[in-house]
Amino acid sequence: MDSSLLRSMKVIKGLQIGCLALCGDLTNDFVKKALESFPDYEKLSLDRIPFDSHKLNKYLVQNLKSLCIGEAQRLKIDQVLVTNSETIRLYSSEFTENDLNRFLKLWIRGSNSRLKFFFTWGQPQLGGRSFNKIAILKGIKYEQIPLDGQEVYKDYISVHFRNVPLAGGFRTWRPNGTSAVIVVECKRLKFVVE
Repeated sequence: MDSSLLRSMKVIKGLQIGCLALCGDLTNDFVKKALESFPDYEKLSLDRIPFDSHKLNKYLVQNLKSLCIGEAQRLKIDQVLVTNSETIRLYSSEFTENDLNRFLKLWIRGSNSRLKFFFTWGQPQLGGRSFNKIAILKGIKYEQIPLDGQEVYKDYISVHFRNVPLAGGFRTWRPNGTSAVIVVECKRLKFVVE
């Protein structure tokens, strides 16, 4: 085992880890060992997935407050559907409009019950410059928020909040009355549970 990892383990043994951030020029082997060595944390941030994406599943089902993956190309929408985090941020994903439509429909039916905020930067179909909102919302009942609406979501980033405008978004509901807003901007989708 890497000596710096061993030293870190000795120093923080028994402490609650708030955020395990494995970012930068770390090798895949180092990231794998760190994930195995520090199993208890509230938030997980990875620059990239260090192994086959199916091996990530055991980390996705943990009751995390936050999950952030910088290079999420290998992550499948089915894996997002079993993720048990309050906040999910996935960059460089390869989700299509059909994937996101499926995610939304399954959320409406009860999947991802702990989810409060989902963000993904994806790949529109046919190499388009932006997601097709009609394809994402196909078959979903929604109400559009006016473009001049003042509604915002307070998104907690690092140590501060920032307001995420919901104007122009689409509000949908679960049968139990829980509502969520979908905001589609270019290649980004934000999903906020209210």
